[in-house]
Amino acid sequence: MSRGCSARSRRMSFSLVRGTWPERLGASMIGASATKGVPMKSAYRILAYLIALEVVVQAAAIAFATFGVLAYVDGGGVLDKASEGEHAFTGAVGFMVHSVNGERVIPILAVVLLFVAYFARVPGAVLWSAVVFLTTLVQVVLGVAAGAVPTLGWVHGALAIALFVVAVIAARKAEVPAAVEAGPG
Repeated sequence: MSRGCSARSRRMSFSLVRGTWPERLGASMIGASATKGVPMKSAYRILAYLIALEVVVQAAAIAFATFGVLAYVDGGGVLDKASEGEHAFTGAVGFMVHSVNGERVIPILAVVLLFVAYFARVPGAVLWSAVVFLTTLVQVVLGVAAGAVPTLGWVHGALAIALFVVAVIAARKAEVPAAVEAGPG
């Protein structure tokens, strides 16, 4: 009745077809079950911390630009529509960095974080990444609208702190406790 195959090899080939071979072929040797979902969890944590870091870059860029403008004007420089295309003062690049970073880089990171959250297997990851995304969206709208309504800059600055905090909370949700990392023993 047997076709030259042992029962074990038939089970093994069946498990290969089903796609469960890591668990059957030595998951304990390679640690596959212990590391299941870890790459996405790490990606989620790194992306969330990157967003928090980008908020710090935003603050530094706008401070650099603002202090550059102040020093330029204090030195007798004139800033008007005629000098708009010129980078006549130190720190002018700060405005560009703040704009590109805030309107493109951080929103892209927030969308990727939201996508990765679905696969990260982190409790609360989707919720916190959605909060990061919505806070980022409001930040972009406030940043663009503040050109016409400068008082929105107050809210924009305060919400930047909130974005930093929620991004750090999101990242911390993916932290592995030291006792789990060390393993038993």
